[in-house]
Amino acid sequence: MNLAYKNQKTLAECKLLIQEPEFNRAFYGKDLADKSLTISWNKGASQKIWIDDIQYDFPEDSILCLMTNQSFHFMHPENIIAWQFNRDFYCIENHDQEVSCVGFLFYGSGPMMFIKLNEEEKRKIILLIHIFEEEFSEIDDIQEDMLRMLLKRLIIIVTRIAKKQFIDKALTDSKLDILRQYNLLVEHHIK
Repeated sequence: MNLAYKNQKTLAECKLLIQEPEFNRAFYGKDLADKSLTISWNKGASQKIWIDDIQYDFPEDSILCLMTNQSFHFMHPENIIAWQFNRDFYCIENHDQEVSCVGFLFYGSGPMMFIKLNEEEKRKIILLIHIFEEEFSEIDDIQEDMLRMLLKRLIIIVTRIAKKQFIDKALTDSKLDILRQYNLLVEHHIK
């Protein structure tokens, strides 16, 4: 199932992909125009994922955030639930004060973060998926705002979970913000 929203005037796009058998992205190929950030959840058994031709193990019930310039290929894409959105729909850099994910979930310099979900976290994400599904079918003047609000909530939930799993408790929020800003500067000026 591919649920999609696109604003023809602003080119803002948001998608929710559920059990899509062909869900992969070849950045250096046919999907060159795809400039979407991706949040993917492996709901099935552990599987292989290839990101820029490097193989990783994508654990069961884990979330992985993927950048706009990354090619990816899932061994079992039918077990993936994914949210994709472009900068026109929600710019995480411009709204970092809202979601605190720039330089951490996205634009980070560390290894791939496979964010493991416990039962309570899975329950929250499943509830959010149901609300997303309802909003994709509710076509009116505030649909984009509602989808954007739900996306922000998803990003905040994933960021909180990732902080618990990947950030040292001794690292204060202000020090983490400096690290995130550094990662973003590296991303922008690497070339």
